[in-house]
Amino acid sequence: MSLLFSKERRTMFYEENDSSANEFETMSSEDDDFLNELEELTDELDYTLNTHLSCFYFLFHDESGPFRRTFPEESMSDLSTPPPDLTYVLHDAAMVEAEDHLRELESQRAASVTNPEPGTKSSRASRFLDENPGACLLIAVDKAVNRSQLKEKHASEFPGIDFIVGYVSGEPTGWALLMDTDAKLVSAMQVLYPIHRFATDEDRYMFVKSRSTIEKDAGSSPQVSAYDPQKVLNKAFLKRWGSKANLARHIESIGGVGNAIFVSFDAEAVLVSYGSIPLPLEIALVPVVKNEKLPPFHCFLHPGHVEDCVTAIKLSCGLVDGAHCIPFKCASFLRRDYAAVAGEINRFLSCKQVVLVNKGTLMDVHALRWVFAAARALENEGDGALLEVPPLLSMPCYSFDVVWEFFSDEDVKKSYDNLKSLPKKPCSYHRKISEAFKEEVVAFHSAHCALEDAETLCDVLRPLIQRV
Repeated sequence: MSLLFSKERRTMFYEENDSSANEFETMSSEDDDFLNELEELTDELDYTLNTHLSCFYFLFHDESGPFRRTFPEESMSDLSTPPPDLTYVLHDAAMVEAEDHLRELESQRAASVTNPEPGTKSSRASRFLDENPGACLLIAVDKAVNRSQLKEKHASEFPGIDFIVGYVSGEPTGWALLMDTDAKLVSAMQVLYPIHRFATDEDRYMFVKSRSTIEKDAGSSPQVSAYDPQKVLNKAFLKRWGSKANLARHIESIGGVGNAIFVSFDAEAVLVSYGSIPLPLEIALVPVVKNEKLPPFHCFLHPGHVEDCVTAIKLSCGLVDGAHCIPFKCASFLRRDYAAVAGEINRFLSCKQVVLVNKGTLMDVHALRWVFAAARALENEGDGALLEVPPLLSMPCYSFDVVWEFFSDEDVKKSYDNLKSLPKKPCSYHRKISEAFKEEVVAFHSAHCALEDAETLCDVLRPLIQRV
């Protein structure tokens, strides 16, 4: 505690609970050393957790703490009802979009396939397809999956089950052909593998044998992994997000640089889960060149229920690098009107001239989409006015590096030197809370601010864009 706060605040914010009865008294003496170490570790973890909770309480709840001193009108008690869990609101959208994306890839592949390549011959799988037209189930699987792994995975529940796995070069996933048309087995696989379809004539391409093909040793393949729609989408998006050629085509499609409206954006999150999916706290969108039609947008959001409070507290209390110093509860400025916020963001997304730019991670892009998904998750029954979640692959977004390289001949490293040298311009909240935190938290320097990061990108890109 003494390392966290200044001398005036070096007081204990909690009293240690009386230790519970020793549960290990009856164990043999040779285990005493191990049990003592385990007990010490448990005490240390409990102490750390209590320290973080006490820190959060003082900084954001206590009347003498920096938040309530600085923003007395913005503090509020926790809601009487628990906040909704919005952690997985993007999951369903990812499932639907991934299926559409894979179907589009399949259509593109089918359009390019006419007759089988010379030098190929039929296989057990292709003959099975020929014998059961329209009844053969294909399930999407990771490219690391092989036949023996799939059989082993389902053998205990479905004895005798068999698959043949087909792949197409350049596609992010493979397709496993279920070698059975039994209706009950097919239905069970459809439940276990949400991304599936029935094979068509064009799918023979994946299963015919090349006469020069050498079978791989099944034991050399990686372990089986479940098909991950979010991973498929992220990979496809990042390929475009980091492509200068794609940016050039996009700008040309909207009438050239003179017609484009570049918008820098950034987000801060209470947590980021697997797949770069955040629970956002702050979002900022700022046109690089001032635009009357699209004024800057900045807001703070309530993230809903937070499971990992330890990580969230560290980021809120400035105890780790990258801290945003935003409370994830107890603040009245955390907006819960997600539908209204989605409408504000949609002003940018619905404008065909907008080109989004960010230097952060994929998390920033998902933060924008999360707002739409949160609004839909909490929609009133029968409310048809809510906006759809923007598909990830339709987001007109490109990395800061790519935009810099499009407009400048200088090395992109020069741009980051420029970013570091520019004066900091945090939003009013972050400016005031940083000053208050410096009085309380030892070695505290500054807080990450989404608006500041977005405006800094604008300051670097503006001279490049205006000179074109």
